[in-house]
Amino acid sequence: MHQDNPSFARRSFLSRPALAVLLAALAAVPLAGCGGSTSSTTESAPAAAAEADTAAKAKAHPRSFADGALGLALEQPGLRADQKQKIEALRAELAGASTGVRAARVAIAEKVAEQIKAGAIDRGALAPLLETAERASEGSRPAEQKALNGLHAVLDAKQRQALVDAAFAKIGSLRDHKGEAHERLEQLADELELSDTQRRAIKDKARAGFLHGLAEHHAEHGKHEARMKELGAAFASADFDATKLDVGKEGSPMAKRMADGMIGLVEAALPELTAAQRIKLADHVVAHARDGAGH
Repeated sequence: MHQDNPSFARRSFLSRPALAVLLAALAAVPLAGCGGSTSSTTESAPAAAAEADTAAKAKAHPRSFADGALGLALEQPGLRADQKQKIEALRAELAGASTGVRAARVAIAEKVAEQIKAGAIDRGALAPLLETAERASEGSRPAEQKALNGLHAVLDAKQRQALVDAAFAKIGSLRDHKGEAHERLEQLADELELSDTQRRAIKDKARAGFLHGLAEHHAEHGKHEARMKELGAAFASADFDATKLDVGKEGSPMAKRMADGMIGLVEAALPELTAAQRIKLADHVVAHARDGAGH
């Protein structure tokens, strides 16, 4: 039967319900697309190296909504050199103001990893760390808003609209294909050396958890889309003000749902994993968090 087919087992593990939960666990999917600027064939080696460094920074794993917007802006064609410098400076300033958020996220990942190795999740022990992360996120909101206001000021009207269009195109691409998430999930499942039986068992538990919260998920998704359209239209306009719009206010609820989704999936997976697989998963969780934090 098809259930004994390894390729079917992989497709089952990567089915839509499991993906919906795991997308939250993986979090921070890059907003940056694959765009870039062209360069002259007579460009000097130092200039080419600088251009490559800028492109690498633009495509780096975004650490927040504003950081993703800045990174995507750096990828857009037609930016002047002075605009790139200003956007890079905004991104560096934002990174400096967000160190507390990144440290809090790493602390959560390290505690989750510790619990994974022990074979059980203790939500009570995680609660203080989650609260610390929430406070840090709230504290960094003014810096996020300042960065977005700065980006708006750097770009002209045509560039702002192009950036909004690029952002929505990227979001649509991720929604339609989810290729990067599929690749990450496949890689993680292979790294853990999950058997067909394990993949099916985790898929079934993930589906059950997803279906339980399906109505709430649809309601929140609608609100999120409406908010993104509101912010996109505002950014393209001449009088955008991230502070007045309170950009980032949706961050804490979203982060809570992501954390709950990740923890719920780990709880579902743990009984199916061997001790060696738990160690591998714990190491992956920490490495992913530290990579996102720029460690």
